[in-house]
Amino acid sequence: MPPTKLEDILSIPELEQRARVSMTPMAYEYVASGAGEENTVRWNREAYDRITLCPRVLRDIASVDTSTQVLSKVLPFPILLAPTAYHRALHPDGEIATAKGAGQAGATWIVSSGSTTSIEDIAKAASSPLWFQLYIQTDREFTKSVVQRVEGAGVEALCLTVDTPVLGARNRQTKANFRLPLGVVTPHLADIGRGRQDINNPRRAGVTW
Repeated sequence: MPPTKLEDILSIPELEQRARVSMTPMAYEYVASGAGEENTVRWNREAYDRITLCPRVLRDIASVDTSTQVLSKVLPFPILLAPTAYHRALHPDGEIATAKGAGQAGATWIVSSGSTTSIEDIAKAASSPLWFQLYIQTDREFTKSVVQRVEGAGVEALCLTVDTPVLGARNRQTKANFRLPLGVVTPHLADIGRGRQDINNPRRAGVTW
């Protein structure tokens, strides 16, 4: 049985168990699955397992500094909150809750192009720096307008995704019949269902753009 309280969770496997019983099967499969045979998911886990700590003994630890510099930005620790899409498919508060959580942790969050909340509303809820993951979409004017909105919202950096001309086959999501909930939209992503191999087509789910 997974821990009954969040504060009792001590490891990633326990968190995954809690997520499985707390989320709908459709939402869990979206979060937990990868593309195709999920080789990349397995390789990522193996890569993390190979990371080991290098103990350094007899050091002065009276003052510990975990900060690091990325370009000209000083981060309090070498961790960024990675871009993930469709947060309102997982929880009603969606990206607003994520922004608040990132602020509590002091973490820089890279907002996804596939967010289900506008960058303006996310920025209002944020208390830590925001970056934005950008797809260069088929409609260049739409892409330009997204960049302008992001800039206007005070986002500090753009992170371009350049290796995803089409999306991989998401077999587990297909079997779970993953769809965005009715009324949930992606205000920064117009290419869904237009040339991309995306099973999550809001038009088929009844969502109005």
